[in-house]
Amino acid sequence: MATSWSKVFNKFLILVDDRELCSSLTDEELTEILSLYLNESYSTKFKKCRKDLTNIQEPDFYTQSFTADGISSDFTISQYPSSPHADAIIQTCTVNGVNANFTFDSGTLTYTVTDSLGGGETVICGYEYVGEFLDDLGTEEDEICWVLAHSMILSWNTHILNNEKKMRERLTTRDFHSLHSPSNLIQKLMELRRISHIELRNLLVSYSFESTFSGFN
Repeated sequence: MATSWSKVFNKFLILVDDRELCSSLTDEELTEILSLYLNESYSTKFKKCRKDLTNIQEPDFYTQSFTADGISSDFTISQYPSSPHADAIIQTCTVNGVNANFTFDSGTLTYTVTDSLGGGETVICGYEYVGEFLDDLGTEEDEICWVLAHSMILSWNTHILNNEKKMRERLTTRDFHSLHSPSNLIQKLMELRRISHIELRNLLVSYSFESTFSGFN
């Protein structure tokens, strides 16, 4: 059974304290950024996972625009992910830019608007798909998701830290400290990175130990 990337993303967002990351981005932009962090996590930091984390289906955002004819309330899109996990996809439908009530038939890919619909109105139907691991993670799913979430913290921290260092290089010392007074943000980020490394290492050791430990004699 596939595992939605949303299970990892939700754990990451619990761990991270970055309101700007969530509030200033669209759903598509946020998923794109989190996908990059996740890709780095399973490709560079979790190579010894017992499951194949490279067997994936990438995120996809798709919408299709229609003009209502005043007669039919059915609108059929032309593409859809293959057998997506329920947690990995959200269907969307708007009429003139406002969220509409609708039903969706995954067999025919047809959206049926259940609100009153007049001729000439613009109907946009589609989906937000966050991506999935296609291998069955089984009983290890939650543990693997936590390891990946902690790995993503390191990627996020490195990105923020690099941006802060670049800002410090562009500004004078006085200007930089005036922007970040009274605390030293870079030192805090480096400390967070150190702690994150320790937490991730402990999770990886625990995961590895469980795979080799067969009980005390």
